[in-house]
Amino acid sequence: MLLSAVSCTQQQKQFLISGTTQGSYFRIAYIALNEDTLLISKVNALLHTFDNTFSLWNDSSMLVRVNRNENVNVSPLFTDLFEKSQIMSERTNGYFDITVKPLVSLYGFAAEKRSKNFFSEEEINNILRYVGYSRVRIKNGCVEKDLPQIHLDFNAIAQGYCSDLVAEILLENGYKNFLIDIGGEIVASGKKPNGEIWKIGIEKPAATASDKQSTITEVPLTDCSIVTSGNYRKYFEIDGKRFSHTINPHTGRPASDGILSATVVASAGWEADALATAIACMDKDTAIAYIDRNNISCMIIYDSLQNMCVWQSEQFNNNKFNVK
Repeated sequence: MLLSAVSCTQQQKQFLISGTTQGSYFRIAYIALNEDTLLISKVNALLHTFDNTFSLWNDSSMLVRVNRNENVNVSPLFTDLFEKSQIMSERTNGYFDITVKPLVSLYGFAAEKRSKNFFSEEEINNILRYVGYSRVRIKNGCVEKDLPQIHLDFNAIAQGYCSDLVAEILLENGYKNFLIDIGGEIVASGKKPNGEIWKIGIEKPAATASDKQSTITEVPLTDCSIVTSGNYRKYFEIDGKRFSHTINPHTGRPASDGILSATVVASAGWEADALATAIACMDKDTAIAYIDRNNISCMIIYDSLQNMCVWQSEQFNNNKFNVK
């Protein structure tokens, strides 16, 4: 009886799995009585598979081989994320689009060296011939393109999707209280060891890429995902004008219409990731109308006459996160 009473009073603690993946960091906090080495192995195996499937910097990854137009039978993992991406392209009227890769390369946000002579309408229109989610599909296990120059880039949805897959591993292994952060794409479940709900800080947009991080607010989060897409850390300047890494697939130009960041809360990481990217591509008025029309839990921070302004949807403002 005494031994039983002692075992029942054992306190669960927070354990951390961390490292680098997909060109960024990952941190996974899970609540347990003891560290789970088998769980760590499963998570690392998933991250390794994910890199071998979707990395643009791994010359032998499945995605790179697809972009080289090799004869590749894509995996169920690749197919699932491709189909989710196409769903989000439809939902966002093409503001989210995985065929944006040729534009990413043109502006030098991929591995290619940036050119300083790419702003002519002729050059952009030439590249736009290879952009458009309706120009690519999967048939009989292979990626079919309308043109061989069409290249795919999953970076605006992959980390959110990966966070979801890690969450599935944790749940399948009996863990209900955890926080997953893969490059800023976050999935939360349950609570912290002290019973409090997880709180996620939203970064205040910085004036320059080198500025220290600071938070503008904190959001309580459980059993859902949160992702912020920002236009203020990754950019370049030419003649004093700043160009964001977020590229509008419709115009072929970097987003430059005032939205500094878009934070979305949704039931799935892949959904929040894609929505945040799409909204960050829009102008402010289009974004607000889209968010309201689709009942999205979102906060946007935008620049108005060099003043930082914050707008929140009703769902976000009331912590009604529109989750299942």
